[in-house]
Amino acid sequence: MHLAGAAKFGAATAHRLSGIAHNKVQEIDDAAPLDAKSLDALKGVAVLTKLANESSQIGVNLLAANKEMIKEANQAKGQNPAEFLREVAALLPN
Repeated sequence: MHLAGAAKFGAATAHRLSGIAHNKVQEIDDAAPLDAKSLDALKGVAVLTKLANESSQIGVNLLAANKEMIKEANQAKGQNPAEFLREVAALLPN
């Protein structure tokens, strides 16, 4: 449960940092991407992107660890979707 919670917070952090990095990209001058101001923006984008990727690792690893379960769930034939969602919800942290 704690790892799932950490994954949730890590995913939220990765999402926010990725958004900030996306906005920072707008500061790069397309005509002069290697001038001092653009290089500072590029460095900021690189740092934010690296932090976002590192923040997402717990969630990504949990998804990878449960890949087979998800594959089986997606291939379930004839299962009532509402029942499937109840089963999944029972496994999620509060």
